[in-house]
Amino acid sequence: MNQNLLNDVLYLVGFCLFVVLQSLAINGIHYALQGGCINDFNKGKVCKGNMLYMIWPTFFERNRSKWWSSAAYSCIKCMSSCWGAITFWPVVVYLFGFHWVQVGVFLFDVPILCSLNFYIYKRL
Repeated sequence: MNQNLLNDVLYLVGFCLFVVLQSLAINGIHYALQGGCINDFNKGKVCKGNMLYMIWPTFFERNRSKWWSSAAYSCIKCMSSCWGAITFWPVVVYLFGFHWVQVGVFLFDVPILCSLNFYIYKRL
C-alpha cells in the first residue's frame, strides 16, 4: 500500500514539474513569435518583432486575425491546446507508452496549462 501511494505522489510531483516546463516552453514560443508592423510616413511599412516573427513577418501579419492562428501563435490561452498536445503526447508516449489513462491526464493538462500560461505570461 505504501509503495503505491509513494508512486502516486511521485507521479503527481513529476506531472506538476512537467506542466511548468510545458508552460515555460509555450510562453517562450509565444514570445518568439511576437511582433508587429506599423506604417511610417517616411519609411513605409516597418516591421519589428522577435526572432521567429522576423523570419516571415508578412505571413504572421496576414494571418493574425484568422481562427487557426490563435491556437498556433497569437493567443497565449489558446496555445495550450495545440502546443500542449505537441509537448505532451510525444514525451508521455516515449516515457510510458500509450495507456488510456493518459487521455484523462491530458484532459487535466490542458486546463491547467491554460491558467498557468496566462499567469506566467502576465508575470513576465
